[in-house]
Amino acid sequence: MEEVREALTILNTESEKPILLEVFTDADKDAKILKSYWMTNRQEIPGMKLSGKARVKQIVRNILGNKAYAIREMFKK
Repeated sequence: MEEVREALTILNTESEKPILLEVFTDADKDAKILKSYWMTNRQEIPGMKLSGKARVKQIVRNILGNKAYAIREMFKK
């Protein structure tokens, strides 16, 4: 986080040359977070309808929270 703070300070300063910020993250973790975000906020998007399967998944996630992913992983094995 300290490196990110330093980089943001540099990005916010005026420069005559282009500045590039490269950030490395965990792709699997990012995908899970992004999918969770879309599933949580899906019904708030105007015009987007949930399928029956998506509704059931959303109910299960609301009940189990983060444990839903752990349970799903158990059944994949």
